[in-house]
Amino acid sequence: MTLSIRPAEPTERDIVADLWNAAAAWLHEQGQDQWQYPIRLHAIEAAIADRTCWLVWRAPGDPVATVTLDDFADPRLWLPEDQPGAGRYVHRLVVTRTGGPIPDLGSAILDWASIRAANVGATWLRLDAWTNNTRLHKYYLERGFHLVRSVYGPDISSGVLFERRAGAILGVGPRVVEDGSDGTARS
Repeated sequence: MTLSIRPAEPTERDIVADLWNAAAAWLHEQGQDQWQYPIRLHAIEAAIADRTCWLVWRAPGDPVATVTLDDFADPRLWLPEDQPGAGRYVHRLVVTRTGGPIPDLGSAILDWASIRAANVGATWLRLDAWTNNTRLHKYYLERGFHLVRSVYGPDISSGVLFERRAGAILGVGPRVVEDGSDGTARS
């Protein structure tokens, strides 16, 4: 299976928001407190404007995931000795739970992000995970990330830091290709 990925357009803000809200509801059903706050539309709008928010499509009109990939290293989490500029950062990775499962979709998106990070000269693909979502921590470890450290504080809910080498891929799941500006897919 081949999926298409491209930057989200301003008119697709609600698609991104709907994917995020569905994921938050699913997490709540799983007993997780992750993302149990009102959606931050301004963050989505800013990422769309910066062309760092991406949508993954199974077919036209069938979005299956969203991810933000950028160079923002939260200074409360990533310290100067981490060389924050050496990484690209995954934020708000969300996959749909409707329309039939796509095995290893998250892994395939992480592989795409890893290749993209390497292509811009980054050393690391990094992310932070919800502090008490140990199932998510295990997921990232199983996908080649290693634990950097955990950061705790009154205003930090997502403070478990992971990284893997940019360019490292697992090679499982569907193929994720970027849409070219001419409408063609490219790896």
